[in-house]
Amino acid sequence: MGSCVYSVKNVRDLTTAEACACLQGVVFAEEMGFDEVIVEVDSMIVIKKLQSPENDRSLIVVIINEIKEKTRRLRSIKFRYILLRANEAAHAVAAWGER
Repeated sequence: MGSCVYSVKNVRDLTTAEACACLQGVVFAEEMGFDEVIVEVDSMIVIKKLQSPENDRSLIVVIINEIKEKTRRLRSIKFRYILLRANEAAHAVAAWGER
């Protein structure tokens, strides 16, 4: 188990921020050597895009495609939706990392 904080600049909406956080979570898991991962995401939009076999045509297509490419290297990955208020610890870590 581990945690990390990444700074993301010039993000204009919450969906893009959540997709960036998801990408960093997958990168972190890969760097730590995990091959079975559960990523908790509080954006149903991001989860649906990641689980869809269709090519995404949204503004976050580059991030979604990069996440999909990285997940191919893992034995098992699941994206699980959690309520925003259940994600308070992650948001507290992000706020701390920003300081």
